[in-house]
Amino acid sequence: MAIRQTVTATATTTTEVKLAPKVKQKLLTKFKAYQELREQQKAIKAEMKKLAGEIGSVRSEAGVTTIELDGFKDTEVRGYTKKLDHEKLVELGCALAWIKEATTESPKRPYEKITCPGDRESDDE
Repeated sequence: MAIRQTVTATATTTTEVKLAPKVKQKLLTKFKAYQELREQQKAIKAEMKKLAGEIGSVRSEAGVTTIELDGFKDTEVRGYTKKLDHEKLVELGCALAWIKEATTESPKRPYEKITCPGDRESDDE
């Protein structure tokens, strides 16, 4: 049984707004402060990741998955994910219409997405 694919296109509209000099200066000040904090956060996260790796290596050398010392605790956490394979369901006899009918959609909580000059689109917050 073949799965029918559809192609959709989305158009976006850009609105240009004239900002008063006071508003522009206020926004630039906040954006630059945000950028500075984010750079500090990236550096801190990188250092924490490095230290976590070193701690994990020492724990691993000890031959344990969890180690506790003076209130500090390190545990190697392993997990897995499950994902429903729609194509396999169709192969097993489930109608694509049933999958679409049983799929629900709900909005996520809105948030502010701020990008700084030089950021890549894939940079994580």
